[in-house]
Amino acid sequence: HLTKQARIEQILKLWQEADGVDRALAKIATDERAQELNGMEKAALRKLCEKAGVEPFVREVLVERLVRAEHAAGKFARPTIPAAPVEEEGEKPKKGKKADMV
Repeated sequence: HLTKQARIEQILKLWQEADGVDRALAKIATDERAQELNGMEKAALRKLCEKAGVEPFVREVLVERLVRAEHAAGKFARPTIPAAPVEEEGEKPKKGKKADMV
């Protein structure tokens, strides 16, 4: 069995060989840039897209974002059936015209 220190050194060595440090730094930079872009006004973002030659209204991206927003709003949640009110024993159903259930 390896000691804790030896295991940590082995994991760090594997992580460095697999470019883990570079990937982590790239991820941090990407997240910071995404946060910066999310904080910008829409008009400024549109100008940035035009300057970079990027189509701001890519259908796939719009669809993905809409589905994600609808999912967060609960539109894909399993439907629930509301519980029927429990009638008291002494209470009788009202008689009258029957309603069409269709």
